[in-house]
Amino acid sequence: MSDLILYQFSRDRVEVGDAKDFLSRFGKSSLPTGKKLEAMMNSVALMIDGYNHDPREIYAIPETRKFYQQLWEVWPYWLYFCNLDTENLMMMVMCCLGSLDALKVQVRPQV
Repeated sequence: MSDLILYQFSRDRVEVGDAKDFLSRFGKSSLPTGKKLEAMMNSVALMIDGYNHDPREIYAIPETRKFYQQLWEVWPYWLYFCNLDTENLMMMVMCCLGSLDALKVQVRPQV
């Protein structure tokens, strides 16, 4: 496996639905081929910054849900590139669900 590539979307980019920079780096026309592409499997972790003080989980914020749903439409390669050792892919997938009900128990670390 290659090194982990961390890509962070800022809150202002999320709220306007702007993934142009990401797509310029990881869009289909920008990706390598052959062994270099193979090395990118399981190597990308996508994150959203700017909601650190928001008590809601990323998947419960309407703006992040909409952003990841739009990103899925233009970049459906998540399962190939996204790292499976972090929770980032799970958050992204949860954002793309049509509806979501979650229960947070105060004394438990997970929803």
